[in-house]
Parts: sequence; C-alpha cells; structure tokens
Amino acid sequence: MNMVQPLEYPAVSMEGVSYGGIPAGVPVNVSVHQPDYTYLYVVRDDPVELVVQDPEEAKTLIVPKGGIVSISGLIPHLIRSANAGRERKQDLREVLQPLPQVDPGRVGLVVGQFCNSEYAVAGAYLGVHLVTEATAPEVYRRLWETHRFIEDELRDPMVNAETAVQLLSETLLVYGNRLVRDRRYAKSLPLRSERDRSVVQVMLEIGLDPCKDWNLNSLASLAGMSRTAFAVSFRKLLGKTPMELVWQTRLSRALYLLEHTRESVEQIAQNSGYGSAAAFVRAFKKKHGTSPARWRRASKTIEHRF
Repeated sequence: MNMVQPLEYPAVSMEGVSYGGIPAGVPVNVSVHQPDYTYLYVVRDDPVELVVQDPEEAKTLIVPKGGIVSISGLIPHLIRSANAGRERKQDLREVLQPLPQVDPGRVGLVVGQFCNSEYAVAGAYLGVHLVTEATAPEVYRRLWETHRFIEDELRDPMVNAETAVQLLSETLLVYGNRLVRDRRYAKSLPLRSERDRSVVQVMLEIGLDPCKDWNLNSLASLAGMSRTAFAVSFRKLLGKTPMELVWQTRLSRALYLLEHTRESVEQIAQNSGYGSAAAFVRAFKKKHGTSPARWRRASKTIEHRF
C-alpha cells in the first residue's frame, strides 16, 4: 500500500491540519518537500528567504516581517533565516515547537500545514504566493485576523477548540482561493493562460468541498466556460476529467479519515461525499483492491488526533 504519511513533528494537530512555531533568533535552514500538503508561513520577526528548488521555477523570495507565504509541498523549497549556515539542511521537526510553548513575544515564524492532495496540486500550478499589506491589503487583513484567532484558540483553548481551529484553517484556504478568483491579482499568478487560471480555480473549489454534488455542468459554470471547452482544458492541464478529480478527491479524503480517525465506514462515506456506504465500499475496492475495513486493519496507522 502506497500511503503518504504526514510529518510527525511536535505541533498542535487536528484532522489534516497542524501548526507549530519557531522562536525568533533560532537559525533556520529547513528543506521541505512533502506531497499532498500545503504550507503557510507567517513571518512574525526578521525576514526569511524562501528558496524554490524546482529547476523549472527556481527563485529566491525575500519574505518580509509580516509577510504570509503559501506554497505547495509538491514544490521542493527551503526556508532560510539570515543567521543560518547554508551547508547543513534541517528537517522541519528539528526546529519546530508547539506554538503554545513559544513565548508570544518571541515567535519568529509560524508554520501551518494542510493535508489536501488536490489543493496541493492546484498550489503547485500557482507556484509561490506572497501576500503582504502592500500587494493584497484586503485579503492580507483577513488572513492576519484569522491567524490571530487560530493562535488564540491554540494558546488558550476552550470547548471545541479543535473544531474552531479546523474551521478557521479552512477559512485561510478560502481567503487564499480569493486571490485566484480576484482579477486584480491575476498578474501575480504564474499561470500560462486565463483558461489555466479557471481550471485551477475549479481544482481549489473541489479540494475545499469534495462532498458537494458536483457535475460537469456546475464545474464548467464555475469556470465560466462551456462544457466542452472546460473538459478539454481540464484534461489538457491535468490529464484527467473533472469528475475523475472529484472521485479522486473523495477517495483521498476517505483514506485520510480511515487512517487517522475512528469514524465508522458509514460515517466516512457520508463525510466524504458518497451517497451510501455501499457506494463508498465499491469505489474503494475498485481503486485499492480491498475493502475500507480491511485497509484500516492492515494500515496500523490509525490515530485519533483529537
């Protein structure tokens, strides 16, 4: 079984989301390449360098204090502070600490990690996205306010704090999606054409809400294209049909819930967009050659993360 495992570093975690902090002044030269994940870096102190290691889009970006960067884990990259040596590359778990354990006045960098393979694929097409008060003031303000709410929940948790952080994290992704949809920021996105932009927008929407009753008509309408033009553009960019991506996204979500929660097969089917447990079991067997229950027993990775 080919299963992508999340990074196991000491950070506050919930379903598909984790946060950690790096104290100001700690030398950082972290190498990151984790498919299926999207990373959000919030710079709270001195500027850092983000070095994209993909040869096709090699670039070094200076992220200023207050800057927020979103990047797909499919894109190999480095996060480097000015006081770090360049010879030895660190693993994220070496420097990341649980956010509540870092003095609020000494947080240098906050790292958010989101598990969503379709969002990560879409992010790989978008490339590196830096948001500052100067480049996107409306979205920037909302991102910072949401980030502060998340940190409050992590540092001073109340009843249902995990649920609150999960929903606030999804809000961060929604705000990121607005940058794709807002024409004012089109020039900052390294997409090859307007059609590519429309397809990526649809990918993000599917990743955010795989349980929605998607069909070719609704997806083409979302992209602002005819059914035929949309289907052709989608397959050209991704090598699969729009509905194949919807089915893949639902299966990916179901697989994550199987491995990391104790939800029943019936609950997972409902929470992954399937009309019934029988439909989910059929789809799972077709893809993985075994039933969800047998996969769960064999995986040995079940962990109740709350």
